[in-house]
Amino acid sequence: MDELNKVAAALDELGIPYTTPCSFGIERIHFTSPITSGRVSVIYGRGTYGAKEGLLESMPPAHEDWDDEVEGYLHAEDVIKAFIAR
Repeated sequence: MDELNKVAAALDELGIPYTTPCSFGIERIHFTSPITSGRVSVIYGRGTYGAKEGLLESMPPAHEDWDDEVEGYLHAEDVIKAFIAR
């Protein structure tokens, strides 16, 4: 199972609604985080940070000490821990 599907599976397991728009060959999952109450976008595809390694990019960043609007090179577990279930 790829990283984006792991995120979708975690959302499904907890009954958290999400959308999966795809544009320009980039797969996306959009959802509202039960932890931060904010909107989260997790993406994977050509040109995203970590795509060559099969990893994800998120906006907002998964780590609080990150000083940019997006954070890449994330495993599904990073996204799940930061935004879905601790």
